[in-house]
Amino acid sequence: MISQLTGRFRTVAIYILALCCLPFAMPSVPLATEIVIMTLATLSCHLLLAYGPLLSFGQGAFFGIGAYIGGLYALHVGSSPFGGAGTALLIGGAGTAIAALAVGMVALRRIAGLGGHGVGGVTFLMLTFAVAQVAYFAAYNIPQVTGGENGLLNIPRLPVGVPGLPGLPLESAGAFYLFCAVVLGLVVLLVDLFVNSTVGQAFRAIGENEQRASAIGYNVFVLRLALFVMSGAIAGIAGVLYGMFLGLVPLSAIDLTQSERIVIMTALGGTGSLLGALLGTICFVLGSDLLSKIWPHWPFALGAAIVLVVFFARGGVLGLIENLLRAVTGKPSQGRSV
Repeated sequence: MISQLTGRFRTVAIYILALCCLPFAMPSVPLATEIVIMTLATLSCHLLLAYGPLLSFGQGAFFGIGAYIGGLYALHVGSSPFGGAGTALLIGGAGTAIAALAVGMVALRRIAGLGGHGVGGVTFLMLTFAVAQVAYFAAYNIPQVTGGENGLLNIPRLPVGVPGLPGLPLESAGAFYLFCAVVLGLVVLLVDLFVNSTVGQAFRAIGENEQRASAIGYNVFVLRLALFVMSGAIAGIAGVLYGMFLGLVPLSAIDLTQSERIVIMTALGGTGSLLGALLGTICFVLGSDLLSKIWPHWPFALGAAIVLVVFFARGGVLGLIENLLRAVTGKPSQGRSV
C-alpha cells in the first residue's frame, strides 16, 4: 500500500524536491521565481498538448489577461480589508477561465458539423492565433485600463492571509518565491489527481483515438472544453504571479511572443510527463539568462539548441533523460507516465 502511494505521487514528490533545491541551484532567487511562474504557464500548454491533443497559440493571451486582472485587483482592491494575494489568484484564475470558456465554445467547434472532432489541426491553431492577436491589440488600445504600451505600473505584492486580518508580507524575494512554489506545488498536485481520475482516463482515450472515444459514449467537445478552461485558468494564475513579481504588467505579457515562448518551453521539455513542463522551462529561462550575458546574438544559439532537441531528442529533454536512464539501467520503455 505504501509503495503504491509512493509511486502514485512520484511526480508531485519530484516537483517538491526540485522546488526546494531551485533557489540554491539558480544564479539568483528572482530567476528561480521566474522559472516557477513560467512553469505554471508551460503546464497549461502541456495539458492541452498531452491530453487534447491541442496546439494553442492563445496561452499567452490568457497569461496576459490573468496578469491584467490581478494587477487591476491589486491596484484598486489590494489596500482594502478584502485584498490579498490568494484572492487575487482566485479572481485572476476565474476571469481567465471565463475567457477560455468563451474562446473554447467557438474554437473547439468545427464549422461543418458541431461534433467537436478534428479540432487539433490548423483550424484550431489559427483561431487561437487570432485570439492572441485580438487580445494584444485590445490591451494596446485601452490604455486607460491596461496602461497601453507603457504597461500597468506600480502593482504591489499583496500579503497572504485571511481577509480582514493582517497577512504575511511578500516583499522579500525569498518570501515571494516560497509563495509561488506553494502555488505551483498545489496546482501540480491537483493536475496529477485530475489526469489520474476517471475523467483523466477519458482524455487519454480521446488522445489515442478520438472517433473510438466518441463511439463508446464520451462527449469529445465537452471534455475538450473543460480541459481548455482548466488550461486557461492555470495560465491566468501564472499571469497574476508574473504581474506581482515584476511590479508591473508590460504589454509584452500578452503579445504573440509570450504564446510562442510557452509553446517552445512545452515542446522543449516534452509532453510525456508533467515533469516536462519544469524541465523545458528551466532549460529555456536559464539558457536565455546565461547566453544573454556572454553573446549579444544569444537567441540564435538558443534557437539552434531547440532545433537540435526537437530533431534528435524525441520527447524533448524529458525523453532524452528517460532514454539515457534506460540505456544505463537496461530497462525497457514504460510508455507515457504522469
